[in-house]
Amino acid sequence: MRRKLIIALLLLVFLMIIWIVRIPSFSDEALMRLAEDKVKQYQPPKSSFVIIVDYRRPVFADRLYLIDLKKRKIVLRAKVGHAFRSGFFTPCRFGNIKGSNLSTYGTFQTASDYNGKYGYAMRVVGLDKGINDHTLKRAIVFHKNYIPVLMYSNGCFTTDEKVNRTLIETTKNGHLLCVVK
Repeated sequence: MRRKLIIALLLLVFLMIIWIVRIPSFSDEALMRLAEDKVKQYQPPKSSFVIIVDYRRPVFADRLYLIDLKKRKIVLRAKVGHAFRSGFFTPCRFGNIKGSNLSTYGTFQTASDYNGKYGYAMRVVGLDKGINDHTLKRAIVFHKNYIPVLMYSNGCFTTDEKVNRTLIETTKNGHLLCVVK
């Protein structure tokens, strides 16, 4: 029994590695262009940093990028969780309705920070009508993972506690977040 479990786990790890290698990924230059295009399109109050979340990549891969547009540099790469109901490895179902417990996508503007149920957190405001404009009603925020090993939520963006603090302190109150699906 133990041997079968070990073989199954090794097979799962092998499949995950193959998946990561085959997943499309933005080049650093493509991330810069996307961030610059979004700033030009949405004209946020603050434009020195942009957060990009690439939901095409699986939950166990780095798929959050913090881009410093002044230095034209990616200053942070990290894992970010999505809603469990949206999909196991990658989200494939999205929602804009309160109570859907689904991830959302599109362009957002960061808002205020606060201390909540899961500690230090940051509100985000959806900027795309009909796609993510109910983000505040749904209480979709950035917060730390409440179960360290699992990267799932009910729709919020969850990150490691240290990443969460850095991200919020750097981008609160007016920067853009772009979520690609």
